This record gives sequence, structure tokens and C-alpha cells, in this order.
Amino acid sequence: MNLEAWSVIGTGIAILIAIATSHRQLRGEIHATRREFKGDVNALRDELKADGNALQNELKGGINALRDELKADINALRDELKADINALRDELKGDTNALRDELKADINALRDELKGDTNALRDEINELRGEMNGLRERMAKLEGLLEGLREAITGRKIA
Repeated sequence: MNLEAWSVIGTGIAILIAIATSHRQLRGEIHATRREFKGDVNALRDELKADGNALQNELKGGINALRDELKADINALRDELKADINALRDELKGDTNALRDELKADINALRDELKGDTNALRDEINELRGEMNGLRERMAKLEGLLEGLREAITGRKIA
């Protein structure tokens, strides 16, 4: 072999090393992005779950407190004013309906807020998927280049 052939082989090896290094770096980036993505998704899921549980407990406590308060008021009014019980019953029904409507509005607002947060999380997940797909495509191209260089150097097709 002459000096020029050794020079071509040395250049090919240097290119293969550069491609392999780049390939390793891309793999590391993909794995780091995947770990980071999983951590973010888990943290967001836990946060949303905790917020949902806290809101649910808060609503249950508020509903129970209001229910207990209404029961006590009704019993006291019944004992004191049996003659006016029908009027009080109608008044309490109106208050209960208004309270129910208020609670429904609050629950719907919270539900809409959670839907917005969930949609934002989905958008972030889709964006991260796009980045991961781009990194996979770059890695596939580099693997193809590496394969082509191997074939060019060895002069035969590698399976």
C-alpha cells in the first residue's frame, strides 16, 4: 500500500470515529430527554392529582359543613315555629338551589381549569415527542452514513 491509500484509510477511520462519537452523543441526548420528559410528566401528574384531591376534599368538607348547618337550622326552626314550616321549607329550597347552582358553577370552573392544564400538558408532550422523533431521524441518518463509510472502506456490503 502506498502513502495515499494509508491517508484515505486514516481519513475514513477519523470520519468513522467522528460519526460514532456524534452517534453516542445523540443517544445520550435522547436518553436524557426521555428521562427528563418522564420526570416532568410524573411531576405534573402528581401535582394535578394532588390538586384534584385537595379540591375534592375541600368541596366535600364545604358541602358537609353546609349540610350540617342547614340540618341544624331546619331542626331549630321546626321546634320553634311549626306553624311556619312550609314557608321556611320553600325558603330553604330556594337557598339550597342557589347554593347548588353556585357549587356547580365553581366545580365547572375548576373542571375547565384542569382541562386547560391537561391540554397544555398534552401540547408539551407532543412537542417533546416531535423533538425525540427528530433526534431519532438524525441518529438513523448518522447510522446510514456510518454504514456507507464501512462499506466504502471494506469494499463489501455489510448485512
